Amino acid sequence: QLIKSCYITGPFIVTEEKNKNGRVYKKDTMLKEVESFINTKISKNRAAGELNHPESPSINLERISHYITELSCQDNIFMGKAKIASTPMGLVAQTLIKDGYQLGVSTRGLGSVSDDGEVGDDFKLITVDLVSDPSCHQALMEALYENKNYFLKNGEIFEEPTKKLEESFSKMPKKDAEGYLVEAVRQFIHSLRG
Repeated sequence: QLIKSCYITGPFIVTEEKNKNGRVYKKDTMLKEVESFINTKISKNRAAGELNHPESPSINLERISHYITELSCQDNIFMGKAKIASTPMGLVAQTLIKDGYQLGVSTRGLGSVSDDGEVGDDFKLITVDLVSDPSCHQALMEALYENKNYFLKNGEIFEEPTKKLEESFSKMPKKDAEGYLVEAVRQFIHSLRG
């Protein structure tokens, strides 16, 4: 079952570095394209991606798996964040995440490529898709659960520690609570180890 507010985050685009496909994205070109993508897609809630690259450059609504919510430049890397969609492909993606599979991302775009692999200034960013084997080794994602009930660690989902602490304190007797504080904290710390 899909848990609400599942996100992935990590390096979405790496520039000035040859990837496994032999391509190099120039930072200046990507800055321009990412700014346009933010203005025309992300800000209008239209930045959708698919599970695996399709053959067509257009977005297939039936295969949407996630919505890109953030893209920002840090040196030569564009860090991103995407919300997993509550669609059939989104459910597949979240099931993979829950099973401990680390998804990757890969840009989908159109443009010329020189003989030495440099992507031209005419590059047009269409989206960033979820893939199993990203062309950039850095583009592996981490999962976040932002409903404040769960977090993901080493492929396993755990209940948020603050929730456990709240429950521990709620079980304390109302009178003379001071005598139970140390025991409640000890039990909370023990529950984190297990």
